[in-house]
Amino acid sequence: MNMKSFLIAAGAGFLAVLLSTAALFAGGLWAELVWTTVFMAYSVCALINLVRAVTLKGYVPGLVTSIISVPLIAYTAYSLSLVWPWWEILLFAILGLVLAVAGHFIAQRIGRD
Repeated sequence: MNMKSFLIAAGAGFLAVLLSTAALFAGGLWAELVWTTVFMAYSVCALINLVRAVTLKGYVPGLVTSIISVPLIAYTAYSLSLVWPWWEILLFAILGLVLAVAGHFIAQRIGRD
């Protein structure tokens, strides 16, 4: 992933988190589900960055943010586990993974052009 692709993916992820959080505060029928899916996508991306850094034994873009995010992700995942059953959280994590992979693929394609 080149720098242009990374910036596109990071910007899209930031925008998704920002808009879904605003929707959560505004309320609405699907706001909580959309926010949870976007949160899980962000969490999956953060974990992928950590795994990539360990695998490559060096720095990867997004590593510092991922390290800082680990306690927040753990706390939020714990809080969600108090409200929703584990299988529902797993479903959102899988959906988040699909969205994260699709977002990275799209950013890669746009970044090449």
